Amino acid sequence: MRTVFGFFLTAVLGISFLTCGGTRPGTEGKLYIIGTGAGDRDLLTLRAYDVIRKCDAFIGGEDIVKKLASDIGSRPVIFDPFLQLPRFYRKKYPNVSEKESVIAAEALYKKDMALLARLLGEGKAVGLLEPGDPVLYGGWRNWVFPHVNKESIEVISGISSFSAAGALFRDGSLTEGSVVLTEPVSLEKNRLMVKGAAENGDTLVIFMALDRMEKTVRALKRYFPGNTPAHIVYDAGVTGKEKKISTDLQGLERAAKSNSESKLGLVFIGRHLK
Repeated sequence: MRTVFGFFLTAVLGISFLTCGGTRPGTEGKLYIIGTGAGDRDLLTLRAYDVIRKCDAFIGGEDIVKKLASDIGSRPVIFDPFLQLPRFYRKKYPNVSEKESVIAAEALYKKDMALLARLLGEGKAVGLLEPGDPVLYGGWRNWVFPHVNKESIEVISGISSFSAAGALFRDGSLTEGSVVLTEPVSLEKNRLMVKGAAENGDTLVIFMALDRMEKTVRALKRYFPGNTPAHIVYDAGVTGKEKKISTDLQGLERAAKSNSESKLGLVFIGRHLK
């Protein structure tokens, strides 16, 4: 497959560049999981910028790499972890069949992990550029382990989409009572949690719900009244794009369908919200 060959060639050229400098070989390398903040680049922390400056190479998706291009400079981006997933591979290479994308994505994953292990073995500092805050539903955990020892990993927290979205509640209503961060699968599996939140007046903040809104609303309606205040925050932290849609549980699904965005959004629900 030419596309795969080209991708591997780029990675090899990047490694050739790395051998010319960077962290001293013979020392144990470090994989920094760097939270790049939700939305605009000014949501990165000073700590994140400090770590980025000392990295020899980077791992990251196209959007984040583009956002931080001036900070990365000429240092190589050795791979895009999203391409290890067949659906993202096909999105980038639409002429590849479904079967071929599975084979190619699996081959990329093995090559990527061997590449990362080699760099860490040479004592390099590698920065994995993660959107938002990597400690909140960070997908990196699914592919980094068991290929990297936890002793070689350092997590740099970032401004999460929850924090960026929460800033839009200017009346302070989000600060009243407890706030529970969750996602649609947990709403179904942990019904006692949902029931407790509804009874106690806690606010639920639901990640990854936009494309599973029907199931999300059904799980909430078991315990929350239909007139419970609900909000959807889209594109949190993105200047000129972020917005908050206010409704109630009864109108939540309809509000979601009225917007074309199906990924970048958080759902807030709780009786104290205004």
